[in-house]
Amino acid sequence: MTLYDRAALATALARVPGFQRVAADDFEELAADGIAHAHVRVRGYGRLVRIPRFSQVASDARAHLDYQAVCFARAAPAGVTPRLFGMLEPAAGLPMGGLVVEEILGRVPDLVRDLPALAASLARLHGLALPPPPERPPLVDHTADPLAGARAHLARQAKGLDDDATAAVLAPAARAILLEELAALAPLLDRLGVAPQPASLIAFDCHPGNFLVEPSGRAVLVDLERVQYGTPASDLAHATLPTSTLWDRRVDVALPRPALETFYAAYRGALDADRAAQLRPWLAPFRRLIFLRSATWFVRFLGETRAGRWSAGSLDPDFLAEVERRIRALLEPARLDAIRDEWRGHAPFDPGACF
Repeated sequence: MTLYDRAALATALARVPGFQRVAADDFEELAADGIAHAHVRVRGYGRLVRIPRFSQVASDARAHLDYQAVCFARAAPAGVTPRLFGMLEPAAGLPMGGLVVEEILGRVPDLVRDLPALAASLARLHGLALPPPPERPPLVDHTADPLAGARAHLARQAKGLDDDATAAVLAPAARAILLEELAALAPLLDRLGVAPQPASLIAFDCHPGNFLVEPSGRAVLVDLERVQYGTPASDLAHATLPTSTLWDRRVDVALPRPALETFYAAYRGALDADRAAQLRPWLAPFRRLIFLRSATWFVRFLGETRAGRWSAGSLDPDFLAEVERRIRALLEPARLDAIRDEWRGHAPFDPGACF
């Protein structure tokens, strides 16, 4: 599938206020740094067109754009996300449509150094007031029971571990590790089910490669495809687990324990005592849950790669091959064992101790 042609993109963009004079030669497609979107710079405007390659949140192109637009709108008051300037309807020559967003001029995080900035931005996002229940759609809303929502999502993905196709993409020892972790996690989460659960707007997908750090030091979360209502513990884990920090080739670092302690302590500094106490018991269990959520998504990705789904989104074959290589490395049994040593080793890391 061709994501866009320049003439169609120019025609669509000219309907957005302020872009009436845009021309096809004003566009510059940025190098791919993620799998779900292409980003096209509109030179001289300080804007990007964010063009989906496929949808992870809706069944059709327009519904996907609508969801993403709400993600940007709900996150905007936090002041740590790009501004949204318009929507381009799906059309001939632009089958997935697009969103016109602010171009953030920043760098990929130097993760150990920039962890406090990431923590501060997540705290601002999580600190937004929850809207009344009728105003939360169309975003996924697990406010009533964030744990149940997270467990249901993991259970759907974990079914792939029993598919016949899994054997072709996952080593038996790796599958055994993931199944062992799933079994160990269940009673741990069952014990927490009666504890009060904090809920907020969350990024859901906040691996460090989804941030850009501006010269001012502000960390801007630039990928808002899957924003929803859930527990902040999910984002804190996803921002710092090796399955996230080693996922993006531009970040590519496994965080040492002192860096993790700095991150959680920096986040704690933005909370009042009651909020910190409510969140504390969920931090360590959600690191284990999000590890499994990421690992089972990797398995799904490899299976769908074999079926040709990702190449249908106009991804560069060399980039796609690099993504697959990194995923296979993260699913090596030795790597999985190294990651889970965080909670199974002789000195388990407890992020709650930083609170």
